Amino acid sequence: MGKRVEKTVDLNDGQLYEIIPAKKSNTGFSPKSLRDRAAKIEEIIITKNELRSLREELQILKSENTRLRKSATEQRISEIQGTSPELKISYKEFTEKILTADGQAGAAYRSEK
Repeated sequence: MGKRVEKTVDLNDGQLYEIIPAKKSNTGFSPKSLRDRAAKIEEIIITKNELRSLREELQILKSENTRLRKSATEQRISEIQGTSPELKISYKEFTEKILTADGQAGAAYRSEK
């Protein structure tokens, strides 16, 4: 079977050109629309990877921040203990007292309303 010729055109240069229709793809999409869709999918994948990377970076920063805050608090406690030995308190005791005081302040505030 030969190629299906849609029509023959003379471009005023003395030659005849056969116009052959493009094959239709099985998906019903033109090659251009498939390229556009592939580009969008690639962009989405890149965006998802960037988002995943940013989430991982945020998690690292959060844990680093927590570690630094804990370290600064422990350092401050040891400084206080160094100047006043009678104020011996552990980090755990310190945070429990802070949380207790915070809870009491919150309860007092709510009872005032």
